[in-house]
Amino acid sequence: MDELFSSRKAKVLCVYKNVDGRSALSEAVRGAGFENVDGCDSVPEVLKRLEVEAFHWIILPLSKSTPVNAIHIMDLISRNSDYPGVKFSLLLEPDEVYVLPMAFELGLLSWHPITFNKAAIQKEIQALCKRVDDFKSELALVAADTLRELMIRDARVEDLQVFLRTLFAAYPKSHHVLAWLGEAEFAAGDRDAGRRAISTLKIWGSDLWKPLAEKYLDAKQELLPDIGVRNAVVVDPDDAVRKSVGDLLAKCGVTKVRDFADGLAAYEDISKDVPDLVIHEWKIPQLSGPSFIQRIRQDGHHQVPLLVFSSLVNKSDTILLQEMSVAHLIEKPFREDDVLQNLIWVMQQERFPTQQRSLERRMHQELIMGNVKKAKAHRSKLESDVSYAEGRRVYNEALFLFYAGDFENARNGFLKAIQGGAEYLAAVNMLGKCFLKLRNFRDAIACFEKAAALSPKNLERICSLAESHAELGSAEAAEKAVQVAESVDNGSNQVKRTAAKVEIQVGDVRKAAKMLASLGSLPTLIADMNNSAVALIRTKDFSGGMTLYEKTIEALPPKETGLRIRVLYNMALACVRMNDVEKADEILKSIPESFVSPVMGKVRKLQKKVTSALFQSRDVVLDSVDGETTMTNSEDDFGDELSIAETEQNQGGAKKTPAGGEGKNERAGEQKPAVLTLDQAMKRMQSHVMSGKPGERCCHSLFYCPENLHPQARELLANPPRFRKREAIQRPEGMGVERNMK
Repeated sequence: MDELFSSRKAKVLCVYKNVDGRSALSEAVRGAGFENVDGCDSVPEVLKRLEVEAFHWIILPLSKSTPVNAIHIMDLISRNSDYPGVKFSLLLEPDEVYVLPMAFELGLLSWHPITFNKAAIQKEIQALCKRVDDFKSELALVAADTLRELMIRDARVEDLQVFLRTLFAAYPKSHHVLAWLGEAEFAAGDRDAGRRAISTLKIWGSDLWKPLAEKYLDAKQELLPDIGVRNAVVVDPDDAVRKSVGDLLAKCGVTKVRDFADGLAAYEDISKDVPDLVIHEWKIPQLSGPSFIQRIRQDGHHQVPLLVFSSLVNKSDTILLQEMSVAHLIEKPFREDDVLQNLIWVMQQERFPTQQRSLERRMHQELIMGNVKKAKAHRSKLESDVSYAEGRRVYNEALFLFYAGDFENARNGFLKAIQGGAEYLAAVNMLGKCFLKLRNFRDAIACFEKAAALSPKNLERICSLAESHAELGSAEAAEKAVQVAESVDNGSNQVKRTAAKVEIQVGDVRKAAKMLASLGSLPTLIADMNNSAVALIRTKDFSGGMTLYEKTIEALPPKETGLRIRVLYNMALACVRMNDVEKADEILKSIPESFVSPVMGKVRKLQKKVTSALFQSRDVVLDSVDGETTMTNSEDDFGDELSIAETEQNQGGAKKTPAGGEGKNERAGEQKPAVLTLDQAMKRMQSHVMSGKPGERCCHSLFYCPENLHPQARELLANPPRFRKREAIQRPEGMGVERNMK
């Protein structure tokens, strides 16, 4: 679309009530080089034309007193995927400029005074086209510059700062946007952020840093190209690329750069010495890009920023990059200044996240690592932003509930988030994890399969599918999922653990024992199996729980005495709950008393109760401390896991909402809102019309008009007209315009 503007091939519709004004407007547009110009006399007529015809640029008055006004038209188009990139210019009376913030939110390109003569409108159109050329046909920046001037005039300092931060996230390579942002940061009182912007502009070689430095900095303040990284890893099969990137990192203050030609060697080195930054090609030998990044994340290195260099990333891979919290993707071939500006932006966002996506990524990373206070701080910044979408707020609440162990309320929250328009893949994937925790394996499978259709190489999800099928006894489906996981990365310990787990559940226990013996992280697998059995017992599935305990014991290598005692204690406790005291006594007596382990205290206490109950011919009376031992994934730590909710309490946070409290909220008598079923939520989300990527419709999805800024503008959205694109636009009779719209 922007190319059509630069080449002046865009199809233009000029709207004005009288013939002379419309003729002057059309002549001015033609005089600027546009040849395909049409006209009509009213805004309601525009709606009728759009039902059967497509335009690239529409110049029209507000017409606030007619049944269909310009804001109606812009709102309809902003939500309609059949009209990508249509641009609007408004002709306004002096008392109508209040509508501009709302109009820019809906994708306005420019505005012009309506009281014009022929010479005046020619000057307006020529000035607009010059601005388009100056910004190299980036029409979003043309609109942003106009909006910026408007907000400066109205002294909207904080709103301007929020807008420009969002704009810079969409245009991280734009010198103009960074200069605007730097000035806005100074105006808002954030001198450190402003100084970083000036430093970055200087590193980029842009002259725009000089007037900012003269205006805001002392002569003694030095600007250094330091990205705050000391230890970096570069992975690329091309020697020249590795050297170029390594030299650039050295200029940025990186003192230790390790470079590798293949993914496996890099991964093994990272396992020994975790760097501050990893930069890698997507297509690398020995260990592919998808496997490489997932192994790093599975090893717990969630805090390490990952940058990918490649021109070979397809759509599903891009989604996987987002799921793995990859900080940025840089297209090849690249210039040194491109790499530098991306490095600076990424590391700024890692240390001082300001963009919504960066804050969300950091918030989730902190939750995964159990850093609740830091996660809360990021969430607070997100939700203080008036432009932050309601669906994402609901998603965040559910995310915190999930990591607090409140899976039922988290499940309801993710369903509500899907209903509210939260990011589909993330919400559905987390919903599947909730169902998995609640042992609702059928719905977990449904969620994971829908997510896998969008991002098929996510190993954690594939493994969860395999385990869910195994829990349902579906051996064929479980084994098929394991094969899919192995096709992605057959050397992954995660995949090997899943394969062993599936064998224990629905396959050959002896084969599982051999697989276990080859694993270096055996406690992780046994902890998972033990905890699954505990969950079955607690849900009164004694037979399933005991069978899983027995299979786990059978698969354990003889030398793993500590793990065996853990499982045996839980088996004995399950027998007590089933009133099979004799069996419990038999199991407990098989545990060697001489073994030293934190769990032996529980073993001896339960043995005493069982012996007493047998002697007196009565049931065993359990108390609050006689619980199953829930293993952690650490070989050295066999204590019960501490939930995030408990961590919050230790840090002075709020107590966790009890799971299962679906009837009422904490306020007495207040009913919880009904949530959609899984199928309803999926249908609702899949039918939602996406409004295009940021920048496609100028400032739409980049700028959000604050509610308190000229609220009367929102009244223009009342009584929206009916709009239906007719079939004529899809047929050849549509003059081929629909092909030019792409």
